[in-house]
Amino acid sequence: MLLVTPPALAAPAGDVRLAKGAGSDMDAPMSGASPARRAWFRRTYTRMKGYAPWFDNRLDWYPRAWAYQDLYAVYTDRRENGSHMSFVLRDGAGRRLYIPWGCDGTRCPQYAADPGDPGFRRIWIAEAARKLRAGYMGLYVDDASLAMYTADASGRLTAPIDPRTGRAMRPEDWRRYVTEFLEDIRSAFPKAEIVHNALWWVAPLSDPLHRRQVRAADWLVIEHGFSDGGLRGGDGSTSFSAYMRHMDALHRMGRRIVLDGEGASPEARELLLAGYLMVNDGGDLLSSGEGSAPGAVWSGYRVDLGPARGHRYRWRGVWRRDFARGTALLSDPGSPTRTLPLRGRRVNGASVSSVTVAEREGVTVLDR
Repeated sequence: MLLVTPPALAAPAGDVRLAKGAGSDMDAPMSGASPARRAWFRRTYTRMKGYAPWFDNRLDWYPRAWAYQDLYAVYTDRRENGSHMSFVLRDGAGRRLYIPWGCDGTRCPQYAADPGDPGFRRIWIAEAARKLRAGYMGLYVDDASLAMYTADASGRLTAPIDPRTGRAMRPEDWRRYVTEFLEDIRSAFPKAEIVHNALWWVAPLSDPLHRRQVRAADWLVIEHGFSDGGLRGGDGSTSFSAYMRHMDALHRMGRRIVLDGEGASPEARELLLAGYLMVNDGGDLLSSGEGSAPGAVWSGYRVDLGPARGHRYRWRGVWRRDFARGTALLSDPGSPTRTLPLRGRRVNGASVSSVTVAEREGVTVLDR
């Protein structure tokens, strides 16, 4: 196996480092890649999310991958050879419940297993151990959320019957079961990198179970980035300000962030980039399905503004953070459009002496 030294875990806060999901769209770029192409992958993507067993034979030249595994999914297309079906949660009428994603009205792709069942946890951990033995750097645990998301076949949220009580499962019990399960995973793999894709807003970090969930991970994935339609202006619990404070608090707990956002348009990519630059402490990663594919990596995701000159701050009605080689600006949802003096070069190459920033918009300007 080719030994590749991982990059330093800390980098200048203005250096964009990418995480990339290796789904079916990566089959052609990764299959039969030349030595030069393999080196490009290692240079470009700090971490990758891989799906076993497809990714296994790429680990000899890209070993910095996390093996994907959903926390409580049992897949309806294969039913895990029947071994997992006894763990699937049911509603009060005895019907199997699902994870509410991709539902077509009659079924969903994933049944919802019971995260509180010791037998399911043992099978899950054994499956994860098999993946890690192939050479993955860690585990990407999807749906590691303290929110109780179980649904009927139409995708309508439905509380399961708790097999331990025979009554409708209480949200507080679900949160405890998930937290204990995640701690079991951490204990089983103390040296592996553990990534949680979890909802940040379920509970404040002062909540003991939320803090335990965070401590059971090395990386926290925060989906949708600053394009999340639920984020607002001002200083409330769902504001940009609270969103960034949450990420600051994760850093204080010694955890790293994968800011996973949308990049279908140039505006969305600039927003994700500016938001990442506002919060990155030098150990975080940026992930976007669009604009990060081999041969089509957006220029903004290649920038390196160098060390930060300080923390973000308010400037003329927007958020601003200064770096050795540039500046990032971020405007809150609902803010008025502003034209601000700022000289340099936009990430699209255009030279500017001022920039116009609309509401919920990000701008990054490199020094000349």
